[in-house]
Amino acid sequence: MAQTKVIYKKIIIFTAIFAVLLTYFLVFERKIEKKQAGKNNIFKYVIADVKKFAIEKQDKKIEVERRRNDWIIKEPFELPGSKTDVDSYLNDVSSLQKQKVIGENLTNLSPYGLDKPKIIFKVWISNKLLILKLGNQNPDHSGYYAKFENQPEVLLIEPVAESTIDKELFYFRNKELFSLNVDDLISCEVNFNNKDYLLKYIDDKWVMELPVKFDSPQEIDIKNLIGQIIDINIKKFFDNDMKISVANAGLISPLKIIKMIDKENKVYILNIGKEIKDEFQYYAKMEDIRNLIFAVDKDIIDDVIQDVQKIEEEKKNLEEEKRQEEEEKRKQEEEKEQVKEDDTSSDKEEQ
Repeated sequence: MAQTKVIYKKIIIFTAIFAVLLTYFLVFERKIEKKQAGKNNIFKYVIADVKKFAIEKQDKKIEVERRRNDWIIKEPFELPGSKTDVDSYLNDVSSLQKQKVIGENLTNLSPYGLDKPKIIFKVWISNKLLILKLGNQNPDHSGYYAKFENQPEVLLIEPVAESTIDKELFYFRNKELFSLNVDDLISCEVNFNNKDYLLKYIDDKWVMELPVKFDSPQEIDIKNLIGQIIDINIKKFFDNDMKISVANAGLISPLKIIKMIDKENKVYILNIGKEIKDEFQYYAKMEDIRNLIFAVDKDIIDDVIQDVQKIEEEKKNLEEEKRQEEEEKRKQEEEKEQVKEDDTSSDKEEQ
């Protein structure tokens, strides 16, 4: 028995040592791989050092500039940028890998498509400007030819280069409607079919004020509902060449309205209009932005309406349960009274 315990103890010790060694080698190997991959990155910038970047093609130019800790689209129009998406883009571009050097000081760049590059990517890092020209794919489509301006090497870089660098204007635009958390709010109102559903944060809890008074809804239901609203993002912008009138979008008299108030009494009102044919989206606009019409996800809006109805339904169900309990209690009391009366009558008859 003692020998068996010793064997088990040794097995446990060797297993623990093996686990530690395996973890060490895996972490060490990943660090080596990451370091090696970093050596092959065609860009060496840190995102915090990027002041501006531009994507240029024959048919478009997009230029994005840092403004303090935010990003502003400067071309083709001045628009708010999405910090999350711009930072993600710059990270992806900085991770592009060089596969090999094709040659240096080549006099004829046309075989590589670098005399008339399909994309020119410019990035301003502190006081330095880097310009990358992206040419054709190589014959077996395993990479793209590329060259930095004022550098002698023609490079072959990985095949995701074009899709990584070339993004549409929508990608960089700010698509968030509400930069809020559930805890920032004191009121949330949903209106549809001329019926108001009003939720308020009172005395450290959420209550429903309209269409019924409900002092004890499930907090998780309220938070899920508001979380869905906060997560509504813009799916498409209808401005510039895609401009549509407020009337045609059904936003003169919105079919649905979502209104929220935060703890600083700032009001956010989202007006929702007609359904966009074949796109599972609604036209919408924010109350405080006069001309900007955009599309929002139909399923999310419909879910918000269903969820707020469920809260009302929960109140009705509780009231019905209470009514049934009271009715059952009343019947039981009546039955008891009837038994007493029957007993009294029986006693009288016996006498």
